[in-house]
Amino acid sequence: MDFDSDGVRLHYEVHGLDSGAPIVLVHGFASHYRLNWVGTRWQEALTGAGFRVIGLDCRGHGDSDKPHDPRAYETPVMAGDVERLLDHLGIESAHYLGFSMGARIGIQCVLDFPARLRKAVLGGVGVKGALAQAQSIARALRGGVPENPVAKSFYEFARARPHNDLEALAACIEALSPPPDLALLKAVKTPILLVVGGNDELVSGAEDLVELAGTIEMVPSGSSTPSFTSLRSSMPCSRTAISISSRSTPSRRITSVRHLPSFTMTAGAGVNRLWNRGSRSRRPTT
Repeated sequence: MDFDSDGVRLHYEVHGLDSGAPIVLVHGFASHYRLNWVGTRWQEALTGAGFRVIGLDCRGHGDSDKPHDPRAYETPVMAGDVERLLDHLGIESAHYLGFSMGARIGIQCVLDFPARLRKAVLGGVGVKGALAQAQSIARALRGGVPENPVAKSFYEFARARPHNDLEALAACIEALSPPPDLALLKAVKTPILLVVGGNDELVSGAEDLVELAGTIEMVPSGSSTPSFTSLRSSMPCSRTAISISSRSTPSRRITSVRHLPSFTMTAGAGVNRLWNRGSRSRRPTT
């Protein structure tokens, strides 16, 4: 299904019962909804847990339009796509699950329209950006020689996907390269779960999240750098599970992370375990 977001056609899918708690899934860079969330069985796990899953192909990705103007990919613009999707579906508020680029978009969503996000899971995002890496990736996508292993990995990953527009992806990563200011999240009341990888070459400064979270547990093998090993598993990262936390308190709105060893095999267990922490019900109702 498609909808118009300020003149750009965006593709989305909806799965699960209309009565389920809605959750918006936003993928990482150079990926798309089905690659990031269906092939890894997250959609299956979330619908099985009672959610109404709404998967978005971000502009420049998947089956959505792919403009070449970097201004079309500025973070507030892409966050606006999420809000317009909620408007299109007549949904007042929803949960949010974003990985890497999707996590950056999620930060902007929480800042711009917090009342419309019930809980947010932001995976693969840190407090220090990687501007130089983003620029080297953009140059590689435009036909330059990859300057380092990270740029080479992203270039090979993007080139291997049949429907990718490399110029659109270069424009996207240029616009998204400024680091997010996670300190702004301190003032937000939306419950947030941050998930970081200890081996992530793109997300540095993960230890600084302690200042925001109070405590933090690193995902030892987690990374958001793609590889052809992860291509075979249909997920552009190490197999690190991301799940929703159901609890927050006024003194800790950003919770610690949790390591679940296998992304695909523990998706359902992770959703249920973290969602129901401190709750007797195994079915989300809020």
